[in-house]
Amino acid sequence: MKNITKNTVIFLVSTLLCFLVLEALLRIYNPFQWRVKGDKIILPVNRKYIFDNDKIDKLDRKIIHSKNSLGFRGENPPKNFSDYLSIVIVGGSTAECFYLSDGRDWPYLVGQKLKNIYDKVWVNNAGLAGHSTFGHIILVNDYLTRLKPKIIIFEVGANDIGRDDLGKYDRVALKGRYSSFKNFIVKNSEVVSLLANMVRLAKAQKMGITHRNLDVVKADKLVLPEGNIEKEVNHHKSGYIDGYKKRLLQLVDICRKNRIEPIFVTQPILCGNTVDATTEVDLGDVKLSDSMNGNLCWRIMQVYNNATKEVAGRTGTFVIDLASEMPKDSRYFYDNWHYTNEGAEKVSQIVFEKLKNYLDVEYKANLKK
Repeated sequence: MKNITKNTVIFLVSTLLCFLVLEALLRIYNPFQWRVKGDKIILPVNRKYIFDNDKIDKLDRKIIHSKNSLGFRGENPPKNFSDYLSIVIVGGSTAECFYLSDGRDWPYLVGQKLKNIYDKVWVNNAGLAGHSTFGHIILVNDYLTRLKPKIIIFEVGANDIGRDDLGKYDRVALKGRYSSFKNFIVKNSEVVSLLANMVRLAKAQKMGITHRNLDVVKADKLVLPEGNIEKEVNHHKSGYIDGYKKRLLQLVDICRKNRIEPIFVTQPILCGNTVDATTEVDLGDVKLSDSMNGNLCWRIMQVYNNATKEVAGRTGTFVIDLASEMPKDSRYFYDNWHYTNEGAEKVSQIVFEKLKNYLDVEYKANLKK
């Protein structure tokens, strides 16, 4: 018994020492540049990323991705900011377009199209890979309510799939305090913060929401019984959608209280119960993970997209149904979620055309003479 107690004490002390050493090392140098720590967002201000790409054949061989003085993509804010039709696009990786070079991300392309027909237009891309509505609430509260753009466009849904751990974090973001001892530790420990972000990454990988080259012709097939699909879809409807709707309502409320008009954009994906326009491959049976095929992923994604449209209707929020408008064509996607250069151009054209209908009414005075 004494040996068991002694060994337990030695194990606990050793574990604590290892934790403290790792904590100290990560505080000196942390190679994992996560952009969420607890309930705070760390924006990469004035940074430039340069990648030599030899993994994803549909992207540029050399990728240059720059962040401005705000930590976003695009031009720095003009001095007479209040005179501008200012628009910030918020979302996850499909908005940020991390692996598309400067000038090729769809928010930038939308801005360029708007500049052709409106005076004094400023558009920035505040997309951050991995961010859900949890992150959007914090970003809006901590940064964008101070910037006060006239419009925030939210491309939402993908990173909220299966998330049931957001309510307490939302309360932290809105009230500005720790909601639990657990969140206090996540926010103040480099080690625990690293582990929390790795758990989020594992959840994303399960859904296939990570950057990879997807060749639908060579991809494995996974056929799922309709009963299994219905069960999983109903699980999301009953377990996650109410929380997702509440967070969308919070975003609308925060924006309007700060005289910012929100706009929602639904989330498209490549796969679904249809045939790829380029390869004529059945996209429904494409295997995305051990338990996920294209049909199931699309059915789940549409549960969240429909919730986005429902909240938009209830709140009188303009919504662009990109999920329905974007063709399911592999030339527009390099995996199930993320756009190629050609795909980003297609997205920008769809968003621009829909957005123009809204702006022509609400911001008629900004039209070029």
